[in-house]
Amino acid sequence: MKKAILPILLALSIGAYSIREVFRQPTYKELTKTQWKDALSHEADIWRLHATEALGILGDSGDVPDLVRMLEDIRDAIAIQAARSLGKLGAQASTAEPELIRAFARSSAVRCASILALGEIGPSGQSIEALRRALIEKDSETRKRAVQMLGRFGADAIEAIPELKKCIDDPVPAVREETIKSLGRIDPSTVPFIAKSLGQSSGPIAAAAIEALGNAGRAAHKAVPALVKMLGQSDPATSRSIIDTLTRIGPAAFPALIEASIDGKADLRCFTAFTLARSMNAKEGMGDVVDTLYSKFGERAAPTLVTALTIGNQDVRTAAARALSELGPKASNAVPVLIDALKSDDERLQLAVIVALGQIGKTSEPAVPDLCRILADGTPSSRMEVLNALEKIGPAAHQAVSALMATLAEEDESLRLGAAAALGSIGSPSAPAVPTLIRILKSESRRAWEVADAIGLIGPEASAAVPALIDVLQDKSEFARSIGAEALGRIGPAAAQAIPHLEEALKDSDDRVRSQASQALEKIKKKKR
Repeated sequence: MKKAILPILLALSIGAYSIREVFRQPTYKELTKTQWKDALSHEADIWRLHATEALGILGDSGDVPDLVRMLEDIRDAIAIQAARSLGKLGAQASTAEPELIRAFARSSAVRCASILALGEIGPSGQSIEALRRALIEKDSETRKRAVQMLGRFGADAIEAIPELKKCIDDPVPAVREETIKSLGRIDPSTVPFIAKSLGQSSGPIAAAAIEALGNAGRAAHKAVPALVKMLGQSDPATSRSIIDTLTRIGPAAFPALIEASIDGKADLRCFTAFTLARSMNAKEGMGDVVDTLYSKFGERAAPTLVTALTIGNQDVRTAAARALSELGPKASNAVPVLIDALKSDDERLQLAVIVALGQIGKTSEPAVPDLCRILADGTPSSRMEVLNALEKIGPAAHQAVSALMATLAEEDESLRLGAAAALGSIGSPSAPAVPTLIRILKSESRRAWEVADAIGLIGPEASAAVPALIDVLQDKSEFARSIGAEALGRIGPAAAQAIPHLEEALKDSDDRVRSQASQALEKIKKKKR
């Protein structure tokens, strides 16, 4: 009895295992892959069609033979779906290439589906050869799809260039349009060939040529003159496409973009400014843009960059601010817009704006209160840039003296010394900070020269610092000693007590120290008389 029960139990356990395996399989429309494979042989066309579609979603390379069999189904709809499913498998279906190529002999719809599948599978010698032959088919849709797929293969399809060039004269505009796009993707050296179509065509074909030149990028630099010529003759939509393509070509097209942004049509200047600023956001080529802006247009370029600063995303605005900083004082009209941009939460933009305000210089005075706000509660990087900017704004930043004096109490040495430098640049209005600067000078042995220089720039109002500056004349650093002597000279007659020490410095071993001591003595004694 026991012997009779064992086979039954074993059969049940195997059956349960099989059921579990079936339910572990992925499903499509609630059926498993195994169930769909069984449906490939169903007598109903609709089941074979859906099963063929399901294998494209659930299948793998092991299912290619089944899909190839369905490619031979008498129903075109099923053969088309088989080609699509093989395409979805991509490179896994590479073994099906011969059958897909043989399917070219069927209807136009099956042929086009097979061509698209070859494009999805990827380039090979036999698929490229088949597509080259398809370029001369009578059916225009076949020619169009073959052109598209060769373009998808890119440089791998370079051997098809001779046949593709012939397609540029195809009687069907859609084929000519796709041919131009594919030539640009396959071989950048066809740029001159593509550029010729700019002046010979209009509408979609011209648009395709513009797009193809943009895809070629820098390789399309020889097409810039033709694009610029077309820019002056095109409707606004086409002009925008040309501007975008010039941007993608890069530095070789920047002069043309700059020209259009300043002297172009009124309705395009804003858009050109935007794309120009976007180009400048890339590190490479930015110097070329700025040099051209500055040397060719000077302050006339500022409105273009101001436009980009107000209309763009954060990257564009940051690039525009950086370019304005290169224009320096010539960008003074941009100060109000730069002040508004200081409110941004984007640190990169804020830093670029702070730098620009500093480079513009004294006319950035209206920005000083906002710069002081950032100095009080900004990030370490933004605070340091504010100090640099205030130093460059100079005496016009006199409203910042109190904020700078507060910064002198910071623990961070760089911030303290940056504040000292800014106070020195402001000059005599910084006199209230002299006592604090003296204390810092006595404690900053390593970088004493920086504080000494700041004190000297404050001038005669810093006379209380003369004893401390005399001590700097004994510093072990030759550079610090020379700065100490220079600072005493700037203080003038009020530094008379330093005369003996400066005379002693005339014997210093360093040329710079002796020179600065001599000049300081001359200034002190001359003014004293």
